[in-house]
Amino acid sequence: MHDELFDLDHDKISIQTYLNSKHKFTRPVCPQHKNMDVLFACEVCLNTFCDDCDSSAPCKPISSPSK
Repeated sequence: MHDELFDLDHDKISIQTYLNSKHKFTRPVCPQHKNMDVLFACEVCLNTFCDDCDSSAPCKPISSPSK
């Protein structure tokens, strides 16, 4: 099905080559709770959160660049 949708073939590499690649997919980890995956992000300040984070803490919006 993948080939039908994208009309390309994959170049297969070993799992060791993949694991050593700087382009491999890594799951985002919470900066405060290192064992938790990031599950949410604030639409205003773009901070990321896991289930254990206190998302009721004050938000600091990103300021727009001055023109």
